[in-house]
Amino acid sequence: MKITKGRLKKASGENQPKNSLWAIVKILLVMYGVTGIMLLILSVILWKLQCSESIISVGIIVTYILSGFIGGFMGERTWNGNNVVCGAAMGFCYFLILTIVFGVLDGFHIVLPRFVATLVLCVASGMLGGIISKRNKNARKR
Repeated sequence: MKITKGRLKKASGENQPKNSLWAIVKILLVMYGVTGIMLLILSVILWKLQCSESIISVGIIVTYILSGFIGGFMGERTWNGNNVVCGAAMGFCYFLILTIVFGVLDGFHIVLPRFVATLVLCVASGMLGGIISKRNKNARKR
């Protein structure tokens, strides 16, 4: 750290904080990219195999979990903070945007049990991603 004119200034070699809005947007874009790829795979499976609706529902749940996990994993690495809170925040942001988009498309017709289940899945999988990211970081330090 250098002190110039009464201000602390980071030297060029020191890490700058990464917890900006742009970092969150990048992570959310990755999460929605994963969601898009998974939904594309599900649509091909539905088209080719003509599966039942229950199999597609399971696929959508897996999509929520995988996207939340990836967001929590990346969020913890970006924020370098509390792994559980960072992961939960990324899962909640994912859920919030998902709710807004589908709410606008569906006319905000909300089925409460499904709404709560999706919220829990997104937040919990984000938390799990943050926890595993933290464990990987600690294992590499040893």
